[in-house]
Amino acid sequence: PPHWLIRGFHRVEHAFAALDLGPEPLPLGGDRLPFGANMAIRTKEQREHSYDPGLGPRPNSGLRGEEITLVRGMLAAGATGWWVPDAEVQHYVPEHRQTVRFLKAYYEGWGEWLSHRADPPARRGLLGRPLWLWREVVETRLRYLIRRRLAPPEVWLQDLKAASAALGRFNARRPGDARTPETGLPA
Repeated sequence: PPHWLIRGFHRVEHAFAALDLGPEPLPLGGDRLPFGANMAIRTKEQREHSYDPGLGPRPNSGLRGEEITLVRGMLAAGATGWWVPDAEVQHYVPEHRQTVRFLKAYYEGWGEWLSHRADPPARRGLLGRPLWLWREVVETRLRYLIRRRLAPPEVWLQDLKAASAALGRFNARRPGDARTPETGLPA
């Protein structure tokens, strides 16, 4: 991997399905959820729960989160899962995924998924998008561009994540996108 990625890997490890919940077995739930690349599901549960085809990488969208949505649904339905610290997973990460371009696209997809889950409804907006989101996109992008030139990877990779996620949320909020006041989700 490039030097900058080695130095700042701890800031972007989720983009590479790296997960460490500690040395002890733990029940899954809350923020303790696996990535699709490092989990196993019994056939019985897999047949009872389907992946959402509206989530996951696809043309013109970096939307992610299909496995997290699936696991949350399984846990809500009474299934159990465990973090198994001794399980080993090895990944081959191709060179094209060890780039700033890949990370930008990955975190834009994450931002798009977050928009569908948690963005508050817009009260005031410009061109169909809330003012707070315009500000977030501009501020995070400027911070990234400045720090990319002046700061070490440990700093600017965090800024890249924030700027990319903000842009993903922005792009997910299409003009005229009606959101329900209760959930902030598309109506």
